[in-house]
Amino acid sequence: MSDSNGRDDVQVHQRAELRAQKRERILETATRLFYESGYRATSMESIADELSATKPFIYYHFKNKYDILEAIAVRVIELANESLSKALEDGGEPVDVLAGMVRNYARLVVEEQRIIAVFWREESNFTPETLSKVLEQQQRFTGMLCEVLEQGQAQGQFKASHTRLTALAIMNLVTFMYTWYRDGGAMAVDELCDHFVQYALHMVQHTSVRTGGAATVGDDLG
Repeated sequence: MSDSNGRDDVQVHQRAELRAQKRERILETATRLFYESGYRATSMESIADELSATKPFIYYHFKNKYDILEAIAVRVIELANESLSKALEDGGEPVDVLAGMVRNYARLVVEEQRIIAVFWREESNFTPETLSKVLEQQQRFTGMLCEVLEQGQAQGQFKASHTRLTALAIMNLVTFMYTWYRDGGAMAVDELCDHFVQYALHMVQHTSVRTGGAATVGDDLG
């Protein structure tokens, strides 16, 4: 009996894993099409055609096209929060945590440029319910940054007269790299991330930040 139950559990797990893989394929394909053609110009049929699948296959995993867009929105904000949480888990002085947050988030924007672009370009299509979910998670994101800035301020490492405004400025500085970054540019990803760390440390007036060595952000960076 126990062997039978064990086999059943394995089969259930395998089926769930297969469903997750299929859902992920749909999400990746839809993200690319939304990125290339826009959400409104992309149909469920075009997503199915790109996957050499049928529309019922897509509808089995997503209720409709908007369900895919909402999944993209949730994915982006979860990835963003994870990038900051990782730096918090690594620990260290506030300056180390801030540097880790900025570096992790900058790398995320580079590596997940397409899905992040879709998130920001298609925000006008979000329903009030989706916007509410996004806002809640964005506040968590900003809150993590603010907490580190306040700790650094209290310890005399940072000078930020308005921590929330500074957190938002740092977030937007990195986020909108998706609009100009190009893979294979003159600057390697690690070097680019290091520059963003330096920019963020300048913004909080960290006393040990290097001066005079940072390049100007522009087409030559990515």
